[in-house]
Amino acid sequence: MAGLAHAATCAAARRDPAAKEAAWRAALDSGTPRFLARAHAEGIWVTGQEDLMAGYRDRYFAEAPPVLSVWGAR
Repeated sequence: MAGLAHAATCAAARRDPAAKEAAWRAALDSGTPRFLARAHAEGIWVTGQEDLMAGYRDRYFAEAPPVLSVWGAR
């Protein structure tokens, strides 16, 4: 399982808009196992890629809280 999580984080970290969108969707998909959702989320935000992430700031506040509330505080 660690290999799957590492692969998800690495894929999400790529400097590619399609990779960011795929990771975003996987991180917030209720069907994604929590360990993989977290791995995707950890790879999305990379220093130096702010230009790719600009559109996600507002999406975060609109889309992430419902998912995070289901997960509970951890």
